[in-house]
Amino acid sequence: MEALAEVQPDNPDTIVRLGELIFNNQETPEVERANAAAEVWSKLLAKRGEDPVSVARVADLLRGVNKTDEAIAAYRKAISLAENELQYREYLGEYLFRLDRKDEAN
Repeated sequence: MEALAEVQPDNPDTIVRLGELIFNNQETPEVERANAAAEVWSKLLAKRGEDPVSVARVADLLRGVNKTDEAIAAYRKAISLAENELQYREYLGEYLFRLDRKDEAN
């Protein structure tokens, strides 16, 4: 998958899958896997960091590997990129609510 990601560096599905494979490698401690996956997914932000859909997708991925602060920051960036599209606020609010940070979710 790493070789495919090198050949197709602009393919977001390849980048996402590579990060997922890295995170699912049980031979590596979870913190290291999460950091490595987040680093791979940050490539999406480097290429598509002005696209709110891509930024929210990265936020979801970060959320899935317990990179809470990074996920919140990405959701906030998606909101700033598409201020009139309420779904990004909803995504952040739902996540904050799940984190029991209800005051921030409102």
